Amino acid sequence: MTLAQYEQTGRDWIKKLYEAQGGWRIAAEDGQLRLHLDADFTTRPGPDVKIYLSARPIVDIGNRDQVADHARFVATLAKFSGAQSFDLGDGTGFDRYRAVVLHCEAYSAVWCGVALREG
Repeated sequence: MTLAQYEQTGRDWIKKLYEAQGGWRIAAEDGQLRLHLDADFTTRPGPDVKIYLSARPIVDIGNRDQVADHARFVATLAKFSGAQSFDLGDGTGFDRYRAVVLHCEAYSAVWCGVALREG
């Protein structure tokens, strides 16, 4: 697959313990995939909120699941509102991921997530 085949956009966040709102997109840029959260992105502040790519669909992840067991760490959420971007790598193995998940590892709290379409 080419990186462009993984590009997608959305606005639908699936609430687990907390909500998020705003647009997101995965874009191919300079041979890499990047996750962009739009300027209207917002979610509840919390400690240690991390972004993961999950092999499990977001609908199958419980509010208190340990996400790291089936996911790849992307980054710690930089801020709780506004535009920000995160490197997802060169696309190797990206087709196995089914969700982007916001997870507070310190308290085992799954914030929310988005469903990724299958490649």
